[in-house]
Amino acid sequence: MGRERPRDLSCATVGAGSSQQLSCVLFSALTGAQLTQVPYRGGAPAILDIASGRVDVMFGNMPEFLGQIRDGGLRAVAYGAQSASPLMPELPVISKDGLPGFVIPSWFGVVLPGGTPQPIVDRWNTELNRALAAPEVQRRFTENGLERIGGSRDDFQGHIEAARARWGAIIREHNIRPD
Repeated sequence: MGRERPRDLSCATVGAGSSQQLSCVLFSALTGAQLTQVPYRGGAPAILDIASGRVDVMFGNMPEFLGQIRDGGLRAVAYGAQSASPLMPELPVISKDGLPGFVIPSWFGVVLPGGTPQPIVDRWNTELNRALAAPEVQRRFTENGLERIGGSRDDFQGHIEAARARWGAIIREHNIRPD
């Protein structure tokens, strides 16, 4: 679609600095396609407009789209993580199937207030990793297109720092400002 109409695509986002906006910007930078960003107040209205054809494309989180994909209202085109989706392994992986550099991992983490004593932080980390290892939790994550990672506090801190460096450079390069 992008190569056929490279300057005529609309891209739904949920605001400045959102993962959707950054994905649109990165896709444009890597392909030369000009995506006109259409901001929404949340994913639900954006997904409705994608499903109805009022907007051309949206980059988003698998759990957010999964119901509509399963019901046939949306068509998954490609997967933006580092490796194939466990739920839809037939989907092309964008970075491996034509667009190197386009890896948009979606992640969630648990944080505590800044002055939390180390023994409490350690306990949270231990219990969270224990919960993530439970078969029922793993099953629920997989059913919803999520990958369970877990790890140490230092692993998570390194992940945050790498994400800040990567996205900070893109934000500065493309002069992205809050609305």
